[in-house]
Amino acid sequence: MSRARSISFGRHTECGAVVAVLFDGEEYLYSVADGSRIHGPAQDEPAINVVGLGDLIGRDALITGSAGGVVDVWDLAHHDRFCRSASTTPSRPGAGDGR
Repeated sequence: MSRARSISFGRHTECGAVVAVLFDGEEYLYSVADGSRIHGPAQDEPAINVVGLGDLIGRDALITGSAGGVVDVWDLAHHDRFCRSASTTPSRPGAGDGR
């Protein structure tokens, strides 16, 4: 049985209130109004560790975090990635500094 690893509530430009849920490294997006599954822009991305929803520079956005510190920002209206950032710092406080 799969367990949700990350859940976020937000807004989808076309569908209104939505919830993003992470199951087994995959992103699922659902309409709050009727529970229907919405095709999410990161649905085919592998190994996602965390999901979030928000408004970024006036766009309804899905934010995903993956192994190695990669953060992607997806435009929900256009179903495409508009930002990617890869971490160059340790993944946890004190990692690699002898603490």
